[in-house]
Amino acid sequence: MLAEHRRALRAVRAASLRALDLHREILERERQRLRRERQQLRQAATYAARAHRRALEEAQTTAWEFRDAWEQAKREGQKLLRLYDRYFKGRAA
Repeated sequence: MLAEHRRALRAVRAASLRALDLHREILERERQRLRRERQQLRQAATYAARAHRRALEEAQTTAWEFRDAWEQAKREGQKLLRLYDRYFKGRAA
């Protein structure tokens, strides 16, 4: 009877170790899958952030160019008004 119990216990222990190994293997696969997903999400977020940053920089550059063009147009408009004032004052006199 003692030998039978030992065999049964060995069989239970072997089955438990196989189940534990299988469990560890499944957990490791799941961890690897989650790592890959997390890496893909990080890459997508990084790409989106860089694209957003580039778009923002382009918009800022365009805004500065428009501001500069606006300032130049105002200066030229003021020069033109002064020129018209001189021209009309010269004709009035």
